[in-house]
This record gives sequence, C-alpha cells and structure tokens, in this order.
Amino acid sequence: MNRESKVPRLKSGVRHNLSPFSFSLFPFSFTSAFCLLPFALFSVSCSSLQEEKIFVSPNGNNLNTGSKGQPLQTLEAAQAAVRACRAGKPGRDIRVMLDEGTWYIDKPLIFSAEDGSSGDEEVSWTGLPGGRTVISGGKVITGFRDEGYGIWWAPVDSGLVFEQLYVNDQRAIRARMPNAADSLPRIYLKKSTWILHPDSTPDHITVSVSDRGLFETLMPSGDCEAVIFKDWTISRFRVSSLNADPPELKLKPPFALFDGPYNSIFAASADRYSCYLEGDPAFIDQPGEWALDRNASRLYYKPLPGQTPAGTVALAPVAIQLADIRGSRNAPVRNLTLKNIIFRDCAYLLPEYNHDGMQAAFYYPLKSESGRGPGLVPPAIRMSWASDCTLEGCRVVHCGGNGIYLSQGCRGNRLTDVTTEDVGANGIMIGLTYDPGEDSLILPVNNSVEESRVTGAGVLFHGAVGVWLGFCAGNTVSGCEISDLPYTGISVGWQWNPLPTSSGNNRILNNHIHHAMQVLGDGGGIYTLGFQPGSVISGNNIHDILRSELNHASDNNGMFIDEGSKGYRIEKNTIRNTAHTSIRGHRTAGVEIINNTFYPGLTTAISHSPPYEAMIYVNHDTTVTWKNPGWPKEWEYPDTVTAFTMRGNRFMK
Repeated sequence: MNRESKVPRLKSGVRHNLSPFSFSLFPFSFTSAFCLLPFALFSVSCSSLQEEKIFVSPNGNNLNTGSKGQPLQTLEAAQAAVRACRAGKPGRDIRVMLDEGTWYIDKPLIFSAEDGSSGDEEVSWTGLPGGRTVISGGKVITGFRDEGYGIWWAPVDSGLVFEQLYVNDQRAIRARMPNAADSLPRIYLKKSTWILHPDSTPDHITVSVSDRGLFETLMPSGDCEAVIFKDWTISRFRVSSLNADPPELKLKPPFALFDGPYNSIFAASADRYSCYLEGDPAFIDQPGEWALDRNASRLYYKPLPGQTPAGTVALAPVAIQLADIRGSRNAPVRNLTLKNIIFRDCAYLLPEYNHDGMQAAFYYPLKSESGRGPGLVPPAIRMSWASDCTLEGCRVVHCGGNGIYLSQGCRGNRLTDVTTEDVGANGIMIGLTYDPGEDSLILPVNNSVEESRVTGAGVLFHGAVGVWLGFCAGNTVSGCEISDLPYTGISVGWQWNPLPTSSGNNRILNNHIHHAMQVLGDGGGIYTLGFQPGSVISGNNIHDILRSELNHASDNNGMFIDEGSKGYRIEKNTIRNTAHTSIRGHRTAGVEIINNTFYPGLTTAISHSPPYEAMIYVNHDTTVTWKNPGWPKEWEYPDTVTAFTMRGNRFMK
C-alpha cells in the first residue's frame, strides 16, 4: 500500500464531515444550505472566477468565497456553489478543485441532474494526483489501552456498530474460529434441520457439525456469525447459540426466501459445506484480530508485533455508501466527472435476515421482496440514470460491499484508470438482474471500463467477481488487470438458458486476468451465461486460475462457458496454467472458438457437459455437440445442440 493512502489524522480536532448544512440521504435537500450560506458566496465565487473554478479544502471555511486563496471547507458547500454557478452562468464548464486532505462523511455525496450539465458543458470534481485527496466513510478511533492481558481496548461511541475495521491503513481480521492459518481452518458441517412457516420460509434452523469436541469450551457472549462456504458462493448467518453435545449451531431468524436444497445450506445433508465463526470477542487469539463488544461500547484488538497504543489508529467504516450519481428517467445526470479521488472506508452491515448467498455476491431476498429479484450488497459508488459521466484516476479501497455499480438507465459512461482494491464483494458492476424487455431506456448500454485495475475483491463475499455484467448491451471492458480473487475474474450474462434477451454486443477485450478462483469452485477467469449475440471475448491473457484444496465443486477453468451461452465469439485469447481445462462448457448453445492459444497443462484444452456420464474432452479443432436430454421446450434447445465451433486454435504441448 503506498504511503499516500494511509489514514490521515484529524487536524486541529476538526471533524470535516460536520457542517451547518442539511445533508439527508433520502431525499437530498439543499434548502438549509442555501439559507445559511451568505449571498456573497454565490455572487462572488462565480463572477470572480473566470474559469468557473470552485476551490475546496478540509482547512477551508464555508464563509469563504470559494477562490483559490479562500477555499470552502465542506463537500456540501461546494455542491451548493456548483448549483448556484449553473443557475447564474448556464452553459459553462465548472470545476471543483479538491485540495489535499480527507473529508470524513457518514452519508453519501448525492449528485442529481442539477449537479451535472444541461448541454455539452462539463462539471468536474478533481482531486490532486498521487492519492492525496480522500473521501472516507470512516470514523477514527484512538485511545487504545493496554492493561497487560495482551489484548487492548478502546472506548467507542454508544450505539456505534461496525463489522469491518482498518488499523494503520490495513484491514484487520475480525476475530474468528478456527483461524485461517490453523491446520483445519474450517468447521465441517454434517446435517441441517429446519421447521418451515406456512409461507415456506424457515423458522428454525439447526446445523450439526462433525467435530464432537469443538464447542465444549467455547462460550460466545456477543456477536457471532457463521460464514458458510458453498460451491460457488458463501452465506453469512447470525448464530443464536452453540451446543456442545451434540455439536451444533443454531442459526438466528428471520431468514430470507431460499431456493430449495440445491442452492441452499438447508439441504438435509450439508456435508459438502464448511464454515468458520466470526465476530465474538471470545474468538480473539491471534495478533491482528479485533472484535466489537456492543454492550460495553468497547473495541478489542490484539496488536501485531511492534504496535503501540499511542501509535495505533483504527478506522471504523460507518457510511454504507460514498457517492450516488442518481438521476431519473426524465432528468439523467449528464457530463459529470470525478477525477483523482480516493473513495475509501465504506461500511457493510449484515441485514437482519442474514445473507443467504447467490452467485456473484447477490443474496436471496425476503419473500416480500422476491419480486424485485436478488438482493444487492450496497456499492460504494452507484450510478443510475447517468449519461456520459466519467470516473477517471479514482480509487475505491477498503470497502465492505461492492465497489462501483452502473445500474439502471446508465448510458455512455466511462471508467478509466480506476482501481478497486480490498472490497468485500464485486469490484465493478454493469447491468441489471432482470431483462427490461421493451423498456429499452432502463437497460445499461455503451458504458466502458478501460485501463483499470480490480484486485482483492470478494474479501467478505467470496463468491464475488472482479467485473460483473448482467443484462446490458454494447458495454466494453478493455485493457484491465483483474487479479487476486476468490472466484471468477469477469462474469458476463445473467440468464441460464439460450432464450433471446435485451443483452448483446458486449466486448471483453485485451484484459490481463490472473490468480482467480483461489477459494471457491465452478467458475473461471471469464464466465458467461445466456444468449449474447454479437458479444466478443478477444485478446485476453488468462493464467493462474487456481483451485483451493478446501473446495469440492466442479472444475475451475480459464473460461467457463455456462448454461445457455450462445452468440459469443471467443478469439485470440491466451490461456495457461489453469487448474482444469482451458475452456469448459456446460449446456452451451452455440459459441465460436477461433484463433486462441491454449496451454492445457495436465488436462486437455476443451471440455463440455452434458453428457454427464462421460464429459467431452478435446484437444484439437472440431465441432462439439451434445444431445438434449429433454429439457423444457420453452428453453429452445434443439434435439442436438452445437456447443462449440472451433477453428484456427493452437494447442500447445
């Protein structure tokens, strides 16, 4: 981690997120801001700055004019000044110049249509290069006390709740049992039992474990979560009690709707799955671990070698989101640029109904919310109904949820030279979890992610991916490095059959994808789903797609071309050092594989299922077909399905 990204200390005791302005989350209102700011700010700052620049510094003052010599202090004041300038001098570019320093916020900075342009002009918020301008969603905690027990504590505000912690700019380990470095780092599950409500939601769930002596001396007294590993995703459930004999976990209700035994831990036989426990102060036994005692309002921390109470600064994330570029169908945000800003320390809190995990870090919702599709872990930065907006040179680091999400109504937006690092869930997301059909305006189209870096995603939700594209069209991911992931690198598509949808013409070009699939299984460097006519996967360098010995799911591949994949052209890619075949298909329905280079290693280059009783393996150009075993006619699989058409590929020895 470079030195510029370290947590700055508060200067002169000032909490920079405090200001006299109203800054509510829903809805956002500037009424009090306009009432409290002096009229001179709006009349002088715009008229005196010929280039329409507004200067802001953590050491500024909101009574200043916003000039370089008299900067404003808060982000809210800068935003009010932008709106005043737009009203006073429409049609001119406006630049908000953010100085070196850190702004601490507990609610997101919300941009609406009036914060962008009304024509071709641009509104930009620009920080200093080199990581010197920071927007943090964290609260600084100091005052650690060493009372001689090897575990420090610090007082925290009553009612403060957080589930992640950063100590001296490094993510600290939430106390867990077993430890990641133990010879057996997981608790292996045996059987689950449950009682259902009349609406089929579970009321009572008990999970037995294999080790009879495991819980004999363990008496957790605070927060306790079970992090449960499935094949290609994980779930997080609160634990209400532990029983020593028989050894079992009792999971705390309420529970969300679940998709039956195939995708859920709630199958009667749970012996494919494992877990560890997290969060209780009783689990602290390793240097670098921490836990929050909510009842005592104390943070406990076991220091690393060489750390001292006086030299230790902890930062607890409190803001669930950092920036929300939020237009509407009739008034999108246009031509807004955020440049050279570090967004960091974004919180995630486990919802009351837990996190029953789905693919790509989504989760099963409550039955009352199931019509809205899968649940979404909150992103640090979200765009909706935004057009021609840009993130350039920005970093999103130390987050509990997703990194950046371009959702409904996003068109022509650009992410360039962006980094997401150390985020709890997916790095970058574009698309919807449902097909909007004829409502074409809602579909995210023609957005791009260029020359960017995604590393260390999925820290909390190991089924997360580096870059996720759902239902969307005409989007491009190019020239990016995507690495250090527990699951898939890039995931394209969100429909598990070959029926036509609104998706297509997406491009995955010239990316470097490596060291993925390090924890879970049944994925790849690139993963695809559904019918995507005109979509191209070309020029990617994929290597070191790994396999954890703790995972027992299906193969990990350079590319996994999964159910219903159709219309893709896969060309000029290089794939090497993969745990299993370079490309694996499953119910693939028509994909071209052209002019690629495969280094198959210990296995052949290409595989496909069905047939399940004898998977197809090939190490040469051919046409791969399979017989439809009689799936529903509405899926439109023919009796004989052409999975792959291959030509011009190089099969290296």
